[in-house]
Amino acid sequence: MELKELRIKSLGIIDELDWQPGLGLNIITGETGAGKSLIIEALDLLFFSKADESSIRHGSNQAIIEAYFSLDHPTPAAIYTLFKERAIEYDHNELLVEAQIRRQGRSIYRINSIVVPKSVLGEIGKAIIDMHTQSQHLALFDPANHLDILDAFGDIKDTKTQFGAKLATLNKLQSTKKTLEKEAGDTERRRDFLAYEIDELTHAGLQAGEDEALEVELHKLASAEKIRELGHRLHLILTGGVDTDSLSAIDCCGQGLMIALQLSQLDNRFSSVVEEITRINTSLEDLGHDIGRFIDEIDNSDARLEEVENRLEALKTLKKKYRKDIDGLITYSELARQELEKLENIPINLEKLEAEISETKIELAKLAITMHDSRISAARKLESYVNSELSDLGMNGMKFSVLFEKEQDDINGLPISQDRKLAYSKIGIDRIVFTASTNPGEPLKPLHDVASTGEASRFTLAVKNALAQTDSTPILIFDEIDIGVGGRCGEVIGKKLWSLARHHQVICITHLPQIAAFADSHYRVIKVAENERHTTQIATLHSHDSATELAEMLSSKNYSDEAMQAAIDLVRKASEWKNREAK
Repeated sequence: MELKELRIKSLGIIDELDWQPGLGLNIITGETGAGKSLIIEALDLLFFSKADESSIRHGSNQAIIEAYFSLDHPTPAAIYTLFKERAIEYDHNELLVEAQIRRQGRSIYRINSIVVPKSVLGEIGKAIIDMHTQSQHLALFDPANHLDILDAFGDIKDTKTQFGAKLATLNKLQSTKKTLEKEAGDTERRRDFLAYEIDELTHAGLQAGEDEALEVELHKLASAEKIRELGHRLHLILTGGVDTDSLSAIDCCGQGLMIALQLSQLDNRFSSVVEEITRINTSLEDLGHDIGRFIDEIDNSDARLEEVENRLEALKTLKKKYRKDIDGLITYSELARQELEKLENIPINLEKLEAEISETKIELAKLAITMHDSRISAARKLESYVNSELSDLGMNGMKFSVLFEKEQDDINGLPISQDRKLAYSKIGIDRIVFTASTNPGEPLKPLHDVASTGEASRFTLAVKNALAQTDSTPILIFDEIDIGVGGRCGEVIGKKLWSLARHHQVICITHLPQIAAFADSHYRVIKVAENERHTTQIATLHSHDSATELAEMLSSKNYSDEAMQAAIDLVRKASEWKNREAK
């Protein structure tokens, strides 16, 4: 990922400025007061600092800052995570970040033309830019980042991933245990209640559709006498009997059959009539038989009637109590049995969970110790690398050290030994802070307490070079890195910056020609008068122009031939060294 273009309008003394930095080491030079730092300030305002109307150019209502980034080169994963979390659409090749700083009303910030809170730009800025200015937004100076930096340097990603996965398992087990313990608190009361309900529903002997069948039976029982009376009359009509002098339907049909037989003998057309009357007579006899059986089967027992009524009333009471139909009551009874069984197993399950948690903590402790040992080894190597870099930069009196804070005992922590448990976090048992001593005999202090801006800048350069291949921050910005630095040390800084720029896009403002000579891209900032007002402009310097700028930096605008030759020699020597290092 790289900064491809920076557009600034109406910021400070800048009217309009359009700058396209390149890959590698970008050096910005220019006279004091020309506005070099405004370019860095624009990026600072865009991502980090709070803007106010004092930043806006006199006579303008707003200042506009636009930064275009290419995503072609490796881009921090945190950027894509942020886009996903914030539902921000993005082009796979380009990112546009904008700020409109208004004199009146609220300032507006955008990512790919979508308005976002300023805090989102701050999150992006932390992921892509390490900016070392007087405001110091460097991730290196934030202790919250130190362990991640050390882990990247020590390449313990695999162990750290295993620890994270095992920790997720532990968290899930502990969450399940907490839920079970909460359930266990109400277990006895809930268990008694479920047992009562199950007993009640079991003794009810519920059967699917029972209430509907009983309603039908109740109707029959309540109408039994009427059914018997009407059925008996129908039976007499069909079959006759001692209780009536009238001919039954069967008798009448029999007489009709005899007459039909006589007719069929006289006229064979009546044969079909004989057959039909015979069929009807048979059907009547069957019906008479069935009706008689139905009448005999009718139960007009008062006892059974009372039994059915009581059963229906009991079912009605249960349905009202549980607010369910018969099928629902049967299902609920089974679910209650399952829940009761689960509650009765809670003590057993808790015991199993305790064992699993203990075993998982033991495994976590082993991984934590492995990470700790790897971190100790990485810390010693990082200290050696950084202190060597500091020596190269002429800072022999400064010492860098990785301080491991004392582990904290915790009864619920990881069992590091048989009789000791340590507090832990998502990244293990370690807490570290990068420290430095600026002078021999001085105590080590956290990096953010390093004395001067110049020392902090060079210290940052030393650490960044040691971390060059593992540091994922794509853009590094250095301002005032050459404060209090002489020419010889400036050459060393230039080499360090160029080496760092093999893995990052580096932007550096400098007053030293020895540093500027190592530029991959050289830019000069000048202040020009337009319409009786001054404005800042930036120009790309090619080989001859770059040498001229270095000659002016070595002497003055009225530089001598000797200064020009010295500048050419600086560029030549830097180029020769860069060519050797590039092989």
